[in-house]
Amino acid sequence: MQHALDSIFIESHGSRKDAAKIMIVLTDGEILLDEMNLTTVINSPKMAGIERYAIGVGDAFKKPKALNELRLIASGPDNTNVFQVTNYSALDGLLSTLQQSIIGIEGTQGDALEYELAQSGFSVQILDKRVLMFGAVGAFDWSGGILLYDLAAKKAVFLNESKEEAKKAKYSYLGYSVAVVRTGYGPLYVAGAPRHSMTGKVLVFQDGHLKQTLQGEQVGSYFGSELCPLDVNRDGETDLLLVGAPFYHIQGEEGRVYVYRLETETGSFTLEGHLNVQVTTQFARFGFTMASIGDINGDGYEDIAVGAPLEGHLSNSSSFGSIYIFNGEKDKIRSSYAQRVKASEISAGLQYFGQSIDGGFDFTNDGLHDITIGSLENVVVLRSRPVVHFLTSMRFNPERIVIFQNSSIVTAKLCFNITSALPVSQQGNKWEL
Repeated sequence: MQHALDSIFIESHGSRKDAAKIMIVLTDGEILLDEMNLTTVINSPKMAGIERYAIGVGDAFKKPKALNELRLIASGPDNTNVFQVTNYSALDGLLSTLQQSIIGIEGTQGDALEYELAQSGFSVQILDKRVLMFGAVGAFDWSGGILLYDLAAKKAVFLNESKEEAKKAKYSYLGYSVAVVRTGYGPLYVAGAPRHSMTGKVLVFQDGHLKQTLQGEQVGSYFGSELCPLDVNRDGETDLLLVGAPFYHIQGEEGRVYVYRLETETGSFTLEGHLNVQVTTQFARFGFTMASIGDINGDGYEDIAVGAPLEGHLSNSSSFGSIYIFNGEKDKIRSSYAQRVKASEISAGLQYFGQSIDGGFDFTNDGLHDITIGSLENVVVLRSRPVVHFLTSMRFNPERIVIFQNSSIVTAKLCFNITSALPVSQQGNKWEL
């Protein structure tokens, strides 16, 4: 108890002066060989304002001394703050009672466990300068939800399944991932619930109502734990939605990424397939992270990067993890990857390479998109290279040569044409030989 006062309920560890503080002490008998005096600890000024619950396990509390210590530990009367059970298995029965007591301290109004453990901010998306979207995986007994917060109005709207559906979907973790889909008729708010119905589910909301659900296909695949909307042709409207299922199992959690197309007429998603990656390493967890990284090959279409942070971790190498680059093409994403970057190619000892990804930035001010890759205790910045189209042509004068006329003079002109959508030296120049 003194350790909690000295090392936990302090501002440097996040404790706020105005926050409700609760201490639950579990004991199975009398205090033995403790240098500190219980009464001194209880009467410490640091203990002021802390609600204490005492739980005694076993038969030791039939003795008056042990029972008095239990009552001294508790800050309230026996009927609310002191509990006795015969064995540790009986602790499960106390959980509901203890929850109600703690929720009452927090000042909750209405039904228990709605927003108290919501963990709002587990995932975040910035819609614009005015609205933020937060994932709240713990709301409604961990069925979860998403929170739309208007910075100007300082108001929030909470979206999830109906209360009845939420009760059936406990521990679904809706809001584990969130994304905004841009359409010509307004935004769609998308949230992943990777534990929903055991196979995972993605929920799509529009105008405050549930519009569509996308269902995972494999138990435990964590379908919906990562979302990546993609505007392939860069016209300002979303074309595809990529959904990660990093625990998808063939031999052992290799992972999979599903590709859904947004139908412009209905505003609904249809499944097109999945990215064609044959991950041979077990537990690679391909699809753990995904990000739109800009147009890195200069063809005018958006590209993506997908992380497999555990690929190769069963090998003897000190480095493991990979990212896969996929290029956009017209209104789709190419199902086969254009490049794989392994941790071992970057640096020795680089681990969990690909556990986070972001892109579309130009940190080096060279006009090229850079990619940032997270790993254990390290961040790697990958610079993209200029893509140059090198065309050659040759012309002859005269175009036809008359046979047996040795006096004919033939002039050959060889031309090189270099073009690129990216800034490169000598762009668009021609040389003649």
